[in-house]
Order: sequence, then structure tokens, then C-alpha cells
Amino acid sequence: MKNNNLGRLVLSLITLVLVVSCTNSTSIKLDPNGVYLGDTTLYQADAIVAGSADAFTAFVKWEHLNRDQLASVPEVRKLSDQINLNSKQWIGSYFAVRDAYVAAPTDAGKVSLTGALQIIQSALAQAAIYLATPVPVTPAK
Repeated sequence: MKNNNLGRLVLSLITLVLVVSCTNSTSIKLDPNGVYLGDTTLYQADAIVAGSADAFTAFVKWEHLNRDQLASVPEVRKLSDQINLNSKQWIGSYFAVRDAYVAAPTDAGKVSLTGALQIIQSALAQAAIYLATPVPVTPAK
């Protein structure tokens, strides 16, 4: 596989982003007078999204560099194509929902924020699975 170190790096980046998403927000203590006004949900969501754009770009690059070797797993290319086509929209939608939530923090806004974030997390999790799964190698003829 070409540039397997890139694959490891991408997997590490995605894992880091997903670990942040699994951190219990009640264990995070923010200053109520700080930038996030003590809102751990918003803080955690921003941390996830901050790393997701780089992770998406790196995954698409990894898939492109290894397209021939990954031909036996067409789902990887399909996910890469979906990420390449939609990730800016997913992140843009997150920021639109985020801005609305910041302007008027409500429980409904928090649910919308979480929903926008789940789309991003789902794509990251699927990319991590493909990066961590060995690809069957077809012997050269």
C-alpha cells in the first residue's frame, strides 16, 4: 500500500477526533465567563469539527494514493467520494446550526447541534474502520 504512514497518520487523527467526541462533557470544566460561557457541549462540538476537516482531507488523499490497492473494497472509494463531495456542506451546516445555537442557546438548538455533529462523526468513524481494516492483497501476475 502506498504511503502506509499516511494511513496511520490519518487513522491517528480520526481516532483523536473521535476520542474527543467520546469524552464525557460533564468531566470538562469551563470558565462560565470564558469564550464558551461554560457550555461544554459547544466546546466539545467545536473541538470535533476543528479536526474533522483535516481528517476528511487526509482520508480522501490516502484513498486516492491507494486507489488501485483498494479496488477490492469499493466501499472505501464510495466513502471517499462522499466525503470529498459533501464534507464542506456537512461542516457548513454544523456552523450554521452552531451560530443559531450561540445566538439563542436552547435545548432544541443543542439537539440540532448534536444532529449536525453526528453526520460528521459518522463519516469519521466509517473512515477509521476502513483505515484500520487490512485490505486483501491480490498477487501480481
